[in-house]
Amino acid sequence: MSPDSDGSRNRLSDADKGLMRHQRLRLAVVNMAVLLFIWSILSIFVYFVLQDETVRAEHTRLAFFAEQLADQAYHGEGYAPKRLHPSDEDVMYAIWQREGTSYHLIQSVMNSNTLLHSLKPIVNTSNQLVVFSDVFFQGEHYQMYVNHYLIHGSYTVIQVLDDVGPEEGVLRHLAILFVIGGVIGLGLSIAGAYLLGRWTLRPLIEARLREQEFVADVSHELRTPLSVLQTHLELLLRHVDTENQTILSDIEPIYKETKRMRRLVEDLLDLARMDAGVVSNKSEQYSLSELCSEVVELYDPLFQQKSVHFSHDISANVKLMGDSGRMRQLLFILLDNAYKYTEHGEVKLQALANSHSIDLIVSDTGIGIAQDWLPRVTERFVRGEYSRTRESINSTTNEHASTTVSSGLGLAIAKRIVMSMQGKWHLQSEVGIGTTVTIRLPNSLL
Repeated sequence: MSPDSDGSRNRLSDADKGLMRHQRLRLAVVNMAVLLFIWSILSIFVYFVLQDETVRAEHTRLAFFAEQLADQAYHGEGYAPKRLHPSDEDVMYAIWQREGTSYHLIQSVMNSNTLLHSLKPIVNTSNQLVVFSDVFFQGEHYQMYVNHYLIHGSYTVIQVLDDVGPEEGVLRHLAILFVIGGVIGLGLSIAGAYLLGRWTLRPLIEARLREQEFVADVSHELRTPLSVLQTHLELLLRHVDTENQTILSDIEPIYKETKRMRRLVEDLLDLARMDAGVVSNKSEQYSLSELCSEVVELYDPLFQQKSVHFSHDISANVKLMGDSGRMRQLLFILLDNAYKYTEHGEVKLQALANSHSIDLIVSDTGIGIAQDWLPRVTERFVRGEYSRTRESINSTTNEHASTTVSSGLGLAIAKRIVMSMQGKWHLQSEVGIGTTVTIRLPNSLL
């Protein structure tokens, strides 16, 4: 068991915690959207069904009341209905009889003479036998039924009105209840989905923790034997006679691969520590300008040997608060990638101070990365495209010559370093043109 993993076996990194929070929020939003859609459709359906049923019931009631009036008139019993339902006591009506080309009032039960006089033009202009219409008078809403009858040889028009304000009030209250219930339901659904999201994502969290444990434990267990193997191979190479080229050519590839495997294990262990959050950045003030200048001095001879122009633009007296070791590691990763994948042209390092941030830019004219691979290059063991790991084997001499070997962990580590510094990461690349990595870091010292 790795000692470094003891304190992190049940702890996710900040990046993983942010991802889990994002997933929980996403589940809550999806749940809210589904519930909102279902509740809206159900509320609208129920509201309009009730509204339609209310209107139908009102029309039936008014028509029945008018038929009562007409039936009693046919039988010579007058126009006042004798058998009224209690709910019909507030129904108003007006009976008009035709004389020549106009109608005159025979009988009415109205709560306002003004309302009665406003109904006469409706009778005179009505050409349809049966009419249902809405009447708005002094802020009140009435439902009116008009029918034409031939009673004892005289054309008679019966108008029946009823105040539908109470029914509309009930529908308004129902709509308000739907809205309030929807808001409360949405709030509860968001809270419930967010709280239950941790239970839903528990298998993913446990799988992520097990992955961190496995990588840390394996890396730790492999580091020691690889170190021993590398040390013995170095001692063996020192004592091998340079004239014995056969033995030397057999040992050198083993030594190179051992060194590469050791670097890979170190990167894996470092990545596992960063994922587990057990490696904390130091908080110290350091000069980014001096650090970039030191890194430039180290890489300048390497680019000269490769005939690649290496330029830099570093602002003077740029200081940062943080871990200078992590910043050095970040610069090494970015420049190492530019060195590996640039055969000709130019590599440029820029450290530019702005008003509230610092831009760290590494650009090259290398082979570039395909657009389909750009979103994935910061994942583990992803190199942008398979051609970026180039190995050649000479089958005639059986000699392994590794020109540029990449583990695919560099950019993954680099991005986690940037995230730990609360920075922003942007990668732009085109195949055959080059790659530009832009990192924007906040600077509280500016």
